[in-house]
Amino acid sequence: IKEGQAVKFEVAAYSNEELLRIKDQGRKELLQWLEARQEKQLYPGWAQDILEQDCRVIVWCRRVVGYKRLDLFMSLLEDEALREAFIKAKLVVVIGGRMHQDDPYGREQFARLSALWRQFPGLQQRVVFFENYNRREAPRLFQGADISMMLAFDGFEAAATGFQKGQMNGCAIVATSDGAVPESVVFYDEKTDNLDEANGFLVP
Repeated sequence: IKEGQAVKFEVAAYSNEELLRIKDQGRKELLQWLEARQEKQLYPGWAQDILEQDCRVIVWCRRVVGYKRLDLFMSLLEDEALREAFIKAKLVVVIGGRMHQDDPYGREQFARLSALWRQFPGLQQRVVFFENYNRREAPRLFQGADISMMLAFDGFEAAATGFQKGQMNGCAIVATSDGAVPESVVFYDEKTDNLDEANGFLVP
């Protein structure tokens, strides 16, 4: 697919198994592209190592402001037990987004991440900071990602439509029920076991 090219994709024409193979190929291509793009952070052969570990990719690429709660992830990584659980869960999280020059929040979260990288070098291979997140390259992220993360304080999101990029590319959505999320995300309900219709998981 050429960069920026629109593609019509008839999902109904494919079996679940075929769709999963397409998604797996998208993840492989994403990891290989990330390895090349983020060469200052990632080592040669990183993509193959992540594939062999069968890691899933989470995209957390949004405006970096306080109410979108990136600090929750930093707090998770700073907690020893939760950090170990995160590593065992076989996840790679790609973080990116615009920071406002007059808002220190984004710089503070990046400083926390940098400190964690220095203290726990292995985290640098599982938490990728996507420099200069932009609309030209964003499609590559969402085409290969397994999960799109959309958290916010209740009532703060006007729309939060970024998750729809993930939905259009077969991502599961992990989100708070705010903004436009309730319009197209059916959260998994353990009580009713609605796995056939669910396409996301609720963070209260």
